[in-house]
Amino acid sequence: MKTRQQIVRGFASEYSKGTKGPKGVMLDYLCASTGWSRANARRRLATEAAKPAMGAPVAIPRRRPRKYGPAAIMLLGRIRTLSGELCGKYLAPIMTETLERLERFEEFGAQAPLLSMSAASIDRYLVPLREARYPCALSSTRPGPCCDLQIPVRWSGTPMEQEPGFFEIDTVAHCGHSLKGEFLYSITLTDVFTSVDGKHLRQEPRAPQCRGRNRAT
Repeated sequence: MKTRQQIVRGFASEYSKGTKGPKGVMLDYLCASTGWSRANARRRLATEAAKPAMGAPVAIPRRRPRKYGPAAIMLLGRIRTLSGELCGKYLAPIMTETLERLERFEEFGAQAPLLSMSAASIDRYLVPLREARYPCALSSTRPGPCCDLQIPVRWSGTPMEQEPGFFEIDTVAHCGHSLKGEFLYSITLTDVFTSVDGKHLRQEPRAPQCRGRNRAT
């Protein structure tokens, strides 16, 4: 394999500068020496020619400087909170009016960069704020073969019961954003036909500390 690589490395530079006739001769020699097809040999020569030369300095890509500083991002998060947590599509049109109102009441100073921020930029800069405020929901239930056999799976076209008395029961873990430690569970019952939540019908609501049979009944 090293011999093949050396052959490709030796022909790569000349192949990239050559014309159609010499390229065909080099491909024939490379195919006869390595047993590759012409398409494979052509692809390997092009890949080797595209590699930077040994010892050549690698250009570091230039990053565009950040247009909006920490103060502007903090103000943007505040504006989103005051506006009811709108997305960038609805926040951009009211940005000028909101900034004028905040400046009038001396809550924040004028932030001219926010006036030129597009809706896509607003959504991109608000990603860390949304992730910190609303982490992904956690589930303490894991699918298993027993659940698949005992609990029927409903699809969108499955006919529903046409009379009250059939409930869907589930447990809700009051664990916050972490499943570590001990926390309480609540049991919810929803009537399929009337959509009435069964927890409002109980006279003595209880929150079990685990989902064991003795605690949940």
